[in-house]
Amino acid sequence: MAKKFGTHMDTLTFVGGGGEESDGILYSYRSGPRDMVLKILAISKGNAARAFKEMDERTRFINYLGRHGMDIAYPVLNTNNNIIETLDTGDYILVAYAMDQIRGRVPGGNDYTKDFYIRYGTMIGKLHRLTKNYPTWTGSAPDGGSDVLNWEGEWSSFYSWCKDTEVKQAWKSLKRELSELPVTRDTFGFIRNDSHIIWMV
Repeated sequence: MAKKFGTHMDTLTFVGGGGEESDGILYSYRSGPRDMVLKILAISKGNAARAFKEMDERTRFINYLGRHGMDIAYPVLNTNNNIIETLDTGDYILVAYAMDQIRGRVPGGNDYTKDFYIRYGTMIGKLHRLTKNYPTWTGSAPDGGSDVLNWEGEWSSFYSWCKDTEVKQAWKSLKRELSELPVTRDTFGFIRNDSHIIWMV
């Protein structure tokens, strides 16, 4: 699989991940003049069809944001002109994609200035503007079948994850409120719940 990204297994350097708490494993490598990061995830065959659709659409969306000016690490085309590659290992399907490595550090302490939060808000606004022009927006169904990415699915994952009865009732109330909101390009789109400062460099 490494060859499809212009590298070899013996040139990969472990970066992180691979534990129970992570969704994949990261390696760094050099591809010509570029420092790259290769991410590999394992998808169970029992959930492969839906998981692959979700992965495909998410990587396309992030690629779209990066190509349209967001200053982010995003999946890029490999030597086969694909964003993702897969490998069947028996019980699992490995999914991999590569990104340019971004130098920097996680902000903290004295970084949290007024200017920092202005730039943070500007970034959120730019994300929303770009999202309004993304081809799929009420939900994503890459194969023409049922949606695999939509707000109901996002809500359901949090509702199912929650174990507190009182909080689950609050989630139900939130769903009713969301269901009554107008569905327009100006107010509706991909939910960005991971624009946290800890993911920034």
